[in-house]
Amino acid sequence: MTASSMTASYIKCHLRWKRLIFLLCLGMSTIFFWMTTTWSTKTVLPPCRPFHALCRAFLSASDNQTEWRRRDCQIKSYLTNNTLQCSKLMKDLHFITRPLSAEEEAYPLAFILTVHKELEVLIRLLRAIYTPQNIYCVHVDAKSPPEYKASVQKLVSCFENVFLSSRSETAIYAGFSRLKADLNCMSDLVTSKVSWRKVVNLCGQDFPLMSNLELSPKARDLLEWSRDTYSPDEHYWVTLNHLTEAPGSNIAGGWEGSIRAIKWKDQTGKQHNGCNGRYVRSICVYGLKDLPWLIKKESMFANKFENDFEPEALDCLEQWHRNKLLSHTSVPIEPSWLLATRSNSEHAIA
Repeated sequence: MTASSMTASYIKCHLRWKRLIFLLCLGMSTIFFWMTTTWSTKTVLPPCRPFHALCRAFLSASDNQTEWRRRDCQIKSYLTNNTLQCSKLMKDLHFITRPLSAEEEAYPLAFILTVHKELEVLIRLLRAIYTPQNIYCVHVDAKSPPEYKASVQKLVSCFENVFLSSRSETAIYAGFSRLKADLNCMSDLVTSKVSWRKVVNLCGQDFPLMSNLELSPKARDLLEWSRDTYSPDEHYWVTLNHLTEAPGSNIAGGWEGSIRAIKWKDQTGKQHNGCNGRYVRSICVYGLKDLPWLIKKESMFANKFENDFEPEALDCLEQWHRNKLLSHTSVPIEPSWLLATRSNSEHAIA
């Protein structure tokens, strides 16, 4: 072997070793980067917000010293990530996955949710009222941001009985378009395969309980008349609910009822003791100190909450509602249905 060939062989061998070392270092660096990134992602996630001390009286029937711990609470992250596993979402976000009683299974309901913001509040509302025998129509305001619409679309795609309204309105506060949004969902619900018995509107000031969507001539006339009125969704449903001809009507009921608890600013000292949160358009956004009034009120729904204003109030009320829901069920409770656990028992509820 000549000196020149030996030199070439040495150089080739040397380059091969350098390449192997480089690839080894690159691989180790990649693994280290992945581990560091994964570790960092896990550690920077904020821990679950603890329950406020004022919640203890509501969450424990006999012992207000019980410590409740919230479980997985990174709600929005399930919809903002690029990948979405629906089975994981339903389990990790604690959705009820089967009817809680034979009576509820035999009496399915239809729900209309008209939304335009507050993604996390929407998710928490849906999981509070969700059961698989019901059906849910979600109307997203046409002027909502594209990213909000995309997140809601992701959410409803995980459920066979939740869908977006086929037509989206640009809802204007106190305008007819707000009522039209509800009617769009009602038109969709008429064609549903679910034999729902009554429909529940969760975004207007009223809470109609109707066995079907067929309107009498009087209702059609009222609808036309409502086009030019101020905030028609506030009077249309409650008026229909008092017509003799309307299915499921409540003739004897007054304007005030037990459908939705609202603290109107001009009703301070008359219907309630004042808002402990803040007023938005003369409606109280509830704070923690409003919870005793809400629970004592025993209304069907409360309006309203915001995720960025005293979120501890919604935390507490949500857990109180889930505890009551599961305490009345006639089926075995699945661990994934628990929003929080008590420190002295992993599977106990109040």
